[in-house]
Amino acid sequence: MNEPATVKQIADKMKEVPSKIYYHVNKLEKVGIVKLIYTKKIKGIITKYYEPLARKFEIKCSKEVEEPSKMMLLAVSQMMISEFYDNSKDIFLDSMDKNIQESNGTIISKNVYLTEEEADEIIELMKSFLKNHKQKDSEKLRYHSFFTIIEE
Repeated sequence: MNEPATVKQIADKMKEVPSKIYYHVNKLEKVGIVKLIYTKKIKGIITKYYEPLARKFEIKCSKEVEEPSKMMLLAVSQMMISEFYDNSKDIFLDSMDKNIQESNGTIISKNVYLTEEEADEIIELMKSFLKNHKQKDSEKLRYHSFFTIIEE
């Protein structure tokens, strides 16, 4: 979803019932993770449209987290991963459509086994690399999209 979405749209995307998601969206709004963007009156019913406030989150969870919090964390994680995946997929496919003659995109999917220290090291390397390359540069005309998930 690259645009504001209703609780029903989010629930449909997650293959859940809206009533399960509504509670979590309200909690996420209260803590500033999602924001109500606008409302629309449809057939007398006010429909609320939300969007995330950030494009990047680091989620840490301890073993002592209560069940409702775990469910909310899982719902947020699923929503973020789905949105990031869809956005990256759309960028890649749009690029292929525009450059079908010279298309040379790369898709890599690998499972790797790392120690906690190695995982921390690669995360820091990626953060540093991406930070140093996020500004547009007239000499770097090609746009590249990276989508990475590291499960700890």
